[in-house]
Amino acid sequence: MQPNEESQEAWTRYAEIHCVVDMTPTWQRIKTPTLSSHRVQLYRGIHHDKRVRSMCGRMRMIGSLDQVARLFQGENPKFNTAFYRDLIDDTTLANMPNTRSSTSIKLKRATMMHSKLARDVVYVEYQEHVELANKRRGYVVAMNSVDEPSIPSSVDGISRARMRHSGVIAYETAIRGVIEVCYVLHLDFVQAASQTLCDRLMMQRILSLRHVAQWSKPAVIRWVSSILSL
Repeated sequence: MQPNEESQEAWTRYAEIHCVVDMTPTWQRIKTPTLSSHRVQLYRGIHHDKRVRSMCGRMRMIGSLDQVARLFQGENPKFNTAFYRDLIDDTTLANMPNTRSSTSIKLKRATMMHSKLARDVVYVEYQEHVELANKRRGYVVAMNSVDEPSIPSSVDGISRARMRHSGVIAYETAIRGVIEVCYVLHLDFVQAASQTLCDRLMMQRILSLRHVAQWSKPAVIRWVSSILSL
């Protein structure tokens, strides 16, 4: 799928306006065993609408922001396989040409599934380098659903959910060489579903954050870690 020039401009405007990661909900820590959370701290956002669920994962890691950015730009096939393993489908439908080298805009489709619950989302992904206070840098992968009924689901019969103001934020901390990464997910499941299954579906997606820490390590450190784990 390659949109025409007019559609490309519309998607670009949409991304610049709507692709913002919303961190404003009140977050409550989800207590999980250390082994199951893989050192990712999990939080649940409070909503009055039972169809909408919010979850956030947070992790500190040793690495560089440039290494993290390259992972989300798709430069490491092994990371891509690990990070998106829980998805039935992860398809880039279109790449939007951009005059700024610091940004990337894509139209994508993903299908999430846990047990008997499955949802697909069609969304615009906007990646951008940002400058923070105290001369620290950040990298944002923001995602927001688009209403495109003409784009079919990857599997017949799967309901389409809405993903709003979600994404990954990575930024340099005050400690040199330490990066903090947050993965925020706001999902409107549209059709009623078990809250437990909704939470588990979102949790398995959020916990993919652990692969960022693994693949951001320099190759020599990954090699030593693999030897020590034998």
